[in-house]
Amino acid sequence: LTIAMNGQGSTAGPPESHSNYGQALVDGGIAIDAKGLSAIHHVRDRVADVGAGVTWAELVEAAAAAGRTPPVLPDFLHLSVGGTLSVGGTGGTMQRHGAVVDTVRELEVVTGRGDVVTCSRHRRRDLFDAVLAGAGQVGIIVRAEVALVPIESRAVIFNLYYDDLAAFVADQLLVMADERFTYQEGQLAPRADGSGWRYLMEVGVYYSPPDAPDQDRLLAGLSDDRASLEVVDQTYLEWVHRVDPVVAILRDAGLWELPKPWVSLFVPADRADEFLGQVAAQLDPAHLGAGLATVFPFRTGTLHRPRFEVPRSRRAFQLTLLRFPFPGSDIDGLLAQNRGFHDLAVGLGGKRYIIGAVPDLTREDWRA
Repeated sequence: LTIAMNGQGSTAGPPESHSNYGQALVDGGIAIDAKGLSAIHHVRDRVADVGAGVTWAELVEAAAAAGRTPPVLPDFLHLSVGGTLSVGGTGGTMQRHGAVVDTVRELEVVTGRGDVVTCSRHRRRDLFDAVLAGAGQVGIIVRAEVALVPIESRAVIFNLYYDDLAAFVADQLLVMADERFTYQEGQLAPRADGSGWRYLMEVGVYYSPPDAPDQDRLLAGLSDDRASLEVVDQTYLEWVHRVDPVVAILRDAGLWELPKPWVSLFVPADRADEFLGQVAAQLDPAHLGAGLATVFPFRTGTLHRPRFEVPRSRRAFQLTLLRFPFPGSDIDGLLAQNRGFHDLAVGLGGKRYIIGAVPDLTREDWRA
């Protein structure tokens, strides 16, 4: 009997499935609607106990009322907790805290035998490690205890632009090493004249007045094009919901419901220049449509769940193509490009993050 858990969430309107290449769909089996498991059981000082169908947006709201927040959040908050934990969960604070699965204290899981089992790092560790980032292959997550940290009231975000890829990679690794920022991501940014790509390092500090970040100290020693600097200071809750207005624009444009052939890949940091250079040479802004390409580094030493596969290197980069193609786009061609980028990354010692669409994966590919 084929069973798939289907976590659902939405910024507006009825709940919708965020399924990776149809992963949450079944042929002749059972899809379990996770919204039946959407209770927030309690929020305490250091942990929240929630059903697998709770979205991160719902958890953030409940935790903020208690002066807390999850230490790592996905960029889009309207995903279910259980679905995120099934794939790993990455975000702009994982440089310090690891992936979202590294913030889990305890799980309640229904196994293939139908048993309801509580597991953690200290209790049924084998099941705990198999389920977190296990792609839904082993058991069904029905409840999770997720770590919480004190919430700050504001976020100041710096957008730093680079024309040189090597300088961008070097500065990304520099600020990750000295931990001067709370948040760190980045993008491939199209040049205004359409002649290729610039590189954007998006970094920020979470803080609460009267304390305030020292901008000169934070930006000292960096090699960005300082004339292009953009600074935004907003509330923390505005910041973590930053994707919601973008979703509204995509909905209004009729792009949200169209096929979105995303791909997300990890490569060793010492091969990042080579990998990103080849991707930038083959990627046209039209291949993203109304979407974007995110890229940022992380420390593999902060990751402790064995099913969250990353390169065997001390530092790595994640590249994600969040494509929102325009009507009439060559979807098959974009999928083929995903496959080519996947093979390039693997050839450089990289791994596929198990969200996204990579066609024609073989058993050997999956095993690798």
